[in-house]
Amino acid sequence: MSAPIEVSFEVSGPPVPKGRPRFGKCGGVYTPDATRRYAIGVQVAALAACIQQRWPRGQRGDFAVEIDLYMADARLADVDNCAKAILDGANKTVWADDRYVSSLTVRRHIDRERPRAEVRVRRLDIQLEIGGAR
Repeated sequence: MSAPIEVSFEVSGPPVPKGRPRFGKCGGVYTPDATRRYAIGVQVAALAACIQQRWPRGQRGDFAVEIDLYMADARLADVDNCAKAILDGANKTVWADDRYVSSLTVRRHIDRERPRAEVRVRRLDIQLEIGGAR
């Protein structure tokens, strides 16, 4: 049986933009707590989807990613920073590293009842091989 060419997962709760690294009192650099917690949530959701959908973890190749961000209110969040948090959280799970993402689409929506991020990932290089275009 061949590996699937798509995987999808949902991250429950309001999407969190990736925070900038902070400098501590002693000069060290750290990641903000909200960013770290959200990255763990992304990793857990991605890992569960990979296992359930039989997606080989840590792949290399060309990936197309679609992200739908469902925000709790109309305040404008930086969709690029939200996407960056999701892409980084999926490293070593959905792909080896987010540098393999060659196409990215991000859409913002409002859902006051159930804020979340819906993520769909597709292998582009495998689709090309199947289509005979390579």
